[in-house]
Amino acid sequence: MLRQFSLERCYKPKVLVSHPEWEYQDLLELAVASRSQIDELCFIQIGAFDGVSNDALNVLIKGHKNVKGIVIEPQIQAFEALKEHYQDYPNITPLRIVISNSDTEVDFYSSRLFSVQRASLNKQHVLKGAGVREENILQEKIKSCTFSTLIKEYQIDHLDLVQIDAEGYDAEILKMINFDEIKPSVIRFEHDHLSDRDSADCMSLLAKHGYRFLGEQRDIIAILSK
Repeated sequence: MLRQFSLERCYKPKVLVSHPEWEYQDLLELAVASRSQIDELCFIQIGAFDGVSNDALNVLIKGHKNVKGIVIEPQIQAFEALKEHYQDYPNITPLRIVISNSDTEVDFYSSRLFSVQRASLNKQHVLKGAGVREENILQEKIKSCTFSTLIKEYQIDHLDLVQIDAEGYDAEILKMINFDEIKPSVIRFEHDHLSDRDSADCMSLLAKHGYRFLGEQRDIIAILSK
């Protein structure tokens, strides 16, 4: 509109303004599309919350009913919303578990009043930024499994994408991946809650296994080099 009135130049071709669906809307979509067909996508999402809020993966797979994946969320309210969101996607399996370094049960902290996106294995992490008072912290035992156990239990032999949003536990989950066992084409993890040291260690580990990186404000996208 500003260009039409000679007030400002638009650097985007008019046809892309008219058809925004023709563009890649974010780096994750571009990264995944560079390695696989979206319709054939096989993924694991750790920390899926309700499947909608701040969820780039939801935008990516919307309408692609053949996509196969596992979505993991330990909070009961968010998990119920997640199940409802994906009820028409028969190949997507919601799990109410956590990924950790043990195949037992672990203490998990959230809010007893409402679902929070800062739910965590670390109580202080929940208190730090979720607006939850000490007296409203919900501590409960949640079933846990390692990444390798998850892969074996669901007989996953290849992965196009692993999406991790584990509120500061991302580095530990990345270290669990046995890259001799399975090597995802794309891995996206949140570095915002990691120390500089942990972020560097994660990227060094991934680089060693042939990954190269795209940086986002809060996340890192690691793409397996062909």
